[in-house]
Amino acid sequence: MWGAHLFVAVVYAALAASFVASTATMIAEFKDLDWLSMALAHSHLFVFFPTFGIVVLAAFYWPSVIFTHLYWAKDAGVRFGKFRFLLWFALLIGASWWVAQQIDSTDLRGVWEVQPSALARDKPHQDARLDLEGKASKLLAAAA
Repeated sequence: MWGAHLFVAVVYAALAASFVASTATMIAEFKDLDWLSMALAHSHLFVFFPTFGIVVLAAFYWPSVIFTHLYWAKDAGVRFGKFRFLLWFALLIGASWWVAQQIDSTDLRGVWEVQPSALARDKPHQDARLDLEGKASKLLAAAA
């Protein structure tokens, strides 16, 4: 059963690393800018998803080990267990690759995919900021 433990641990470690990789990449790319605000503004992607993903992996570790052992061990009694396990594993990898290609081929991009240098060049117009401050002060004066 140690083979099943090792296999599931390696696969789950790779999945956990992929969950954390998006957050780590965003922090590394925007470390000179306000990366914390971006992570908090999109916390469903950069905080919640990695945390929840790792918790789910921990919850499914033992069922995955048991399932892997059931199909891989000769004494478990599953007919063509190794072949069926490898076939479904290959199909899952193929389906994951296809979904990733579909997502990557879209023209819609998130703000975290913009280069930090492009964001640094994008300065707000000074008159627009003053105009907003003027409107805000008028609204506050009217409300008082």
